[in-house]
Amino acid sequence: STQGYSSAASDVYKRQSIINSSAKDKFLKQENDIVRNRKIYQIIFYGLFPGLLLVLFVIAIVLYSSVLRSTRPPRFPKDSRLYDIPQNLAPLVLAQNVYNQRFDISGLNSVTYPISFNHMVQATILDLIDRGNLSFSQSTEEPILEFVKRDGLADFELAFIEMLFDGQTQVKEKDMFSRYYINEDEIESQYKKAKNSTERDKLRSIGRNIRSLFLDDATRVTQGVERQEKQLGLPSLYRQLTSSETHLSSVANNIFVFLYILIAIGFFLLSIGFSSNLSLLYLLFFFPVITMHLIYRFQINGRANGCLVPENSDIYYQWHSFNNMIKSIGQFNQAELQSIVLWNRILVYATLYGEAKKVSDVLKRYNIHLSNPSLDAFTYSPVSFAMLYNSTVLQNYVSASDTVSNFSINSSSGSGGFSGGG
Repeated sequence: STQGYSSAASDVYKRQSIINSSAKDKFLKQENDIVRNRKIYQIIFYGLFPGLLLVLFVIAIVLYSSVLRSTRPPRFPKDSRLYDIPQNLAPLVLAQNVYNQRFDISGLNSVTYPISFNHMVQATILDLIDRGNLSFSQSTEEPILEFVKRDGLADFELAFIEMLFDGQTQVKEKDMFSRYYINEDEIESQYKKAKNSTERDKLRSIGRNIRSLFLDDATRVTQGVERQEKQLGLPSLYRQLTSSETHLSSVANNIFVFLYILIAIGFFLLSIGFSSNLSLLYLLFFFPVITMHLIYRFQINGRANGCLVPENSDIYYQWHSFNNMIKSIGQFNQAELQSIVLWNRILVYATLYGEAKKVSDVLKRYNIHLSNPSLDAFTYSPVSFAMLYNSTVLQNYVSASDTVSNFSINSSSGSGGFSGGG
């Protein structure tokens, strides 16, 4: 029996030894797997993944830079001056041909342009006064604009006059562009009292109709300007992006989108799956990526609206230099002022550039009178530039029509409401 017991004990020991050996091997294998997986994890998230992100980022930047380089505007001295008017163009033709600025789009958008929509309107009114098609008078308490003659007017100018006078031959300051007038406060009050969606939609349609009317009229003006450009044989100063440039820009944009996806995957895997602090580095990498993307997209979008053609950039340069002269006209000495002959045209273009007050002050300071009596009366009238300022009602009416067409129960409730349309 002693021999049997010893044999049994020996079997148990052997089995225990085998079990312990198997567990040890399994433990060692698991430990080796952990070490190996950690190395793989480090290679992926410390090396391959960041390297891929960096490579994609550099490729996108190179593609965007290539597009910006091929569409780079010509360089010329920024402080040059030109004392002679480069071309005798109507303000709206000048704005569209030289600054790539359409009358209809400028009036609808709140985007900042080289020339403001209001200045385009003001300069056109002065231009028509200077050419004798409109006259300015102040025989009553209110200044009056009068439509004098059609001679010499292009299609777009007749369309503009129709917008300004609405079929009348005379218009007072408060009645300019009256066809687009909309009483925003009154409509807002009615909107708040409306009992159902049908009544509210009817009120919103007033704004939509006014906006549609303006767009139709402004489009006629813009199309007329385009015809005038062709009639005058003006060269195109701008071009659109080529198909190659558009393709490169699109690829770069898609790469940035892919970068965002990869950064998000890396961040969530590291923070949730591995509980690693390395996820913060991926999060920090996101901010310079999106910053660079937005900067490049902003520049590309600006170029997409029109790139200066190098062959015709000298025309833009001349008008740029002429604009510099107008901006600095307040510092001119007597000899420089005497060298300027066409003050009436200077005033028109100064108005387009937003410098009408500066030129008017110089005219009054040196007692310089204009060859056009009506324009001279306008310049020396104490209320003339108040009237010019009030021509901004057109854009106010368009803005009011936008507000009315987008009235909602939430936006029209509560105190304060909206500002007046006029």
